[in-house]
Amino acid sequence: MKINVVGTSGSGKSTLARQLAERLGV
Repeated sequence: MKINVVGTSGSGKSTLARQLAERLGV
């Protein structure tokens, strides 16, 4: 599981990072 999406939330993966953060409870 790579959590580098949160660092690159502006790479069009904001939605993905958002769901990941919600799942991880960040």
